[in-house]
Amino acid sequence: MLIRGLLQIAPIGAVLVLALGLLGGAWPIAAGSLLLGLLVVARIVLTSSIDSVDSRLTGYGFPPGHGSAVRRQCDSEAAERYRAVWRQDPPES
Repeated sequence: MLIRGLLQIAPIGAVLVLALGLLGGAWPIAAGSLLLGLLVVARIVLTSSIDSVDSRLTGYGFPPGHGSAVRRQCDSEAAERYRAVWRQDPPES
């Protein structure tokens, strides 16, 4: 999801670098604005990725919330494995 979002902003970033950097603008402003744009896109994409995946799965015929349910199940299994290995009760004396 993140790569898809970054690819969508890549043409805008290229135009921004060309316009501000090569045509007489200040390089620090071009680099700063490009970095800020990438951070904003990354945040938007990552915060909406769960809903986007659930929506796409619904479009493919899965029940609503299927992706979140599978993710919760995998997370609970991983947490259980972690507890079994690292959270053992101390031996009683």
